[in-house]
Amino acid sequence: MTVIALRDFAGMNLGTNPELLPDDVSTNAVNTKLIYGDLRPWRSPLSVYTPTISGTIKTIYRFGENSTSDSQYWFAWTSDVNVVRAPIDNDLTERTYYTGDGYPKVTNLTRATTGGSSLPVNYYRLGVPPPDVSNTTVTITGTPTNATNVASSVAYVITYVSSEGEESVPSDPTTVVSYKPGQTMQLRHIPTGTFASPYNTWNNVDVATKRIYRSNTGSTGTNYQFVTEIPLAQDYFDDSTLSENLQELVTTWNWLPPEADMQGLVLMANGIGVGFKGNTIYPSEPFALYAYPVQYQISTEYPVVGLGAFGQSVFVGTTGNPYVIQGSDPGSLTMTKLPQKQACVSKRSIVEMNGGVIYASPDGLMQVTESNGLSSLTAGLINRDDWQSFNPSSFSSFELDSRYYAFYDNGTTQGCLVFDFGAKPNFHKLDIYATAGYNERRKDALFLTIGNVIQKWDYGTTNLTMTWHSKRYRFSSQINMGVGKIDAASYPVTLKLWADGALKITKTVANNQIFKLQAGYRAEKFELEVSASDQIISVAVGETAKDIREVYV
Repeated sequence: MTVIALRDFAGMNLGTNPELLPDDVSTNAVNTKLIYGDLRPWRSPLSVYTPTISGTIKTIYRFGENSTSDSQYWFAWTSDVNVVRAPIDNDLTERTYYTGDGYPKVTNLTRATTGGSSLPVNYYRLGVPPPDVSNTTVTITGTPTNATNVASSVAYVITYVSSEGEESVPSDPTTVVSYKPGQTMQLRHIPTGTFASPYNTWNNVDVATKRIYRSNTGSTGTNYQFVTEIPLAQDYFDDSTLSENLQELVTTWNWLPPEADMQGLVLMANGIGVGFKGNTIYPSEPFALYAYPVQYQISTEYPVVGLGAFGQSVFVGTTGNPYVIQGSDPGSLTMTKLPQKQACVSKRSIVEMNGGVIYASPDGLMQVTESNGLSSLTAGLINRDDWQSFNPSSFSSFELDSRYYAFYDNGTTQGCLVFDFGAKPNFHKLDIYATAGYNERRKDALFLTIGNVIQKWDYGTTNLTMTWHSKRYRFSSQINMGVGKIDAASYPVTLKLWADGALKITKTVANNQIFKLQAGYRAEKFELEVSASDQIISVAVGETAKDIREVYV
C-alpha cells in the first residue's frame, strides 16, 4: 500500500530536514488553529473601536475597570509606551502610570476620560518635585514663657503633596532661628507651586497641598517632624507648637521624581516599579511609583533594550548579556548577569508568560525563569537563517492562552508568527499584521490594532483562509499518486501536490468522495498542501482507490 494519510495536524518546524519530520508536522502553516488535532482556520478579527488619533498606532491599553463594552476605554499612542496600573487595592480612581510618551506621566479615571475623545485626555507629569524655599522667611515674635529657658535652633522643610497623597522629597531647610517656648514663628512667602532646581521649569504637576516639618534636636540627633498641612495657595503659617507636640518624622528623603527620559516601566509583584535609561535601571519606592531614590539605581555593562517583570524578579534585556534583578526591597536588590550572550533585539518582543519572560534574540526566542535561568525555546524548531528572515528586531509581541504572537515586518512581508510551547512545541503563521496589541486578562482576549482599528482577535463572523503544507515524503521507488480523498466540514478545499520538487497538481475538491489525480508521471518525493476556510478532518492521497479505502477502514 502506497499512501499518504493525515488525520492529525500540527504546526511548523523549520529546524529539521523536511524528510525527517513527523507526519503531522508542517513546513508551512498559515492561519491554522492547531488546537484540536484537526485542521481549522482562525476566525477573522472583529472591529470594536477606532481611536481618534493620527499616525500609526504602536501601543494600546484597555482602561476602565468596570467597563463591559469592548469599545471602552482605549488608550492609544503612536509611540512605544509601557503602562502600569497602580498597585493599590480597591483603587476606584484607577491611577495609571506610563512611560514612552515624552516624560513619565500619571492619569486616572477622571482625568483620562473627561474632556475629549482621544484617550488619555488629561494627565500629570509623574513625580512631585520639592518646593523652592529660597524666598521663605521665618520670623520670631512674642515673649518666651520662661526667659531663662535655653533657646532651640529651629529650621523648617516643606514638602508638596499631590491630590493622590503622593509626597515630595523635602525642600532645603529654611533659615535657622532661635526659638523659646511661648514664642511664635511666622513663616512667610511659603511657595505656592514653584519648584527647586533642577525642577524649576516643570509644569503640569499635580500639587494640591503642602506639609510643614520642623526640626527637633534630641539625643539621637536632629529630625524634622510634622507640624501641619496647608492648602497650596496659602503662603503663610504661624507656628507655636511645643516641641513635645510635634508629630511624625518626614519619610520622603531622596524620593526624587523619575528622570525625564526614563522608559520601559514595569511593576514587580512586591509593588516596586522599575524603569531604565541607557545603562541605568531605576527602581522606585515600594507602592510609590512616583519616587525613584538615587541610591537604588543599578548599572549594567551593556545598554538596556527593555525590561520584563515576573514575580519578584525583573528581566533586563540588553545589547549583550541578559540580567535578572531580584529582591523584595529596592535598597537590597541583587542583579545577576546571565552567562549567555543572547542580546534582546526588540524591546517590544519582551512578553511575560509561562512563569517567566520570553524575548527575541539573534538566534531565536529565549525564555528566562527564576528556576531555569536562560534557555532557548526555538532550538530545533527554526534555524537561524529562517529566523533572521523574519527580522526579529521588528517583533511586536503579545500573549494569549500561552501562545506567543510575534508580528513582524521584514521589509518585504508583514505577518505574524504564533508559537505554542506546549507538549509538542510548534508554530504557525498568520497573514494579518498588527501594529499594536493588548491582552485583556478579564476577558481572556487579544485585541489588535490593524490599520489603526482596534479589533478583537478570533471573534469575527467569517473564517480566514488557511493553508497547511506537509513534510516531504520519500518512497523507496518511483510511484504515481493517482487518487485522493479529503474529509472536511464544508467545501471547496484546494489540494496541491508536489512531486520531486515540482508542483504537479492543483485541484479543487468539492466533496468527500475519492477523486482522481493526474497521471503520466512518476516520482520518489511528494509534498501536499491543502487550503480551505473551514475544518479539515483528514487528507489522503495514494496510488489506487484501494489504498485510500484501506486507510479509511
